[in-house]
Amino acid sequence: PFSWWPQVSSDFTAQGFFRLNTASREVARQQSGVMRVNCIDCLDRTNVVQGVLARKVGASKGQGLG
Repeated sequence: PFSWWPQVSSDFTAQGFFRLNTASREVARQQSGVMRVNCIDCLDRTNVVQGVLARKVGASKGQGLG
């Protein structure tokens, strides 16, 4: 459904996300970059892209927790 996802998925995965072990106060995972979305051709489409990225982040964090 999202033809652009294959073009960015490897960068998305490589950049990771930040996670702090609150018990030990140690960094459990380091984030190495950010995803930036420029205005596409209308705000609705830009928001769709940002929404997809947010869901992917949520899924990745959920998998990372166990």
